[in-house]
Order: sequence, then structure tokens, then C-alpha cells
Amino acid sequence: KMNGSKFLEYAFVDITSGTNEINTKNNFIIFPNPATNTIQIRSSVSSSVNHRISITIFNSMGSFTEEFQIRNHDITKNISHYPSGLYFFIIKDENGILETHRVIIE
Repeated sequence: KMNGSKFLEYAFVDITSGTNEINTKNNFIIFPNPATNTIQIRSSVSSSVNHRISITIFNSMGSFTEEFQIRNHDITKNISHYPSGLYFFIIKDENGILETHRVIIE
């Protein structure tokens, strides 16, 4: 209270989503975007037995779609069986999420 007036106190919390969208240097590129039948995933991160990299795909409703391991720096992934929509590609290693990419499939 100040001079008999009531004041509301507001606090803002910074919530991070675990993505590197603010980071301008991505180690992974997914293209084309939007995509139809296939996508390319290019990585500047080496994948080895000691450093496993996986990609988990969720649709826009948050439902699990697929998960697979990256074994090469440049792979082609068939996505022709995915229904049209927005998908989230979550790239992670044994330490957690590295990047998240949004991909539109037409």
C-alpha cells in the first residue's frame, strides 16, 4: 500500500524452451522447408559411437512421430508418408537437446 492505494506486484519469469533458436550458429540444417517427399539433414557435428545424435519428430499436436539416429553428416529422410502439417525436429545427444527445428510438410 502506498498512501492508502493498493498496488499489484507483477513478476515475469523467463522461460526457455530448450531450443537454440536464438543462437545464430546451428550445427544442423534441415531443408527444403517446406518439404514434400524428402528432406536433407546436414550436420557439422560428428557422430560416433561415443557421441550419439538422435532426432525425435513430433507433430504440431505434440504427438510422437518418429525417432532415428544420425550416422552421417548428410542424410536424406523420406517423409512422404507424413500427413501435411508442422513438425518439430528435436536433435539431441546423450547430454540433452542440441537444437529444435520447425519443418512444414506439404
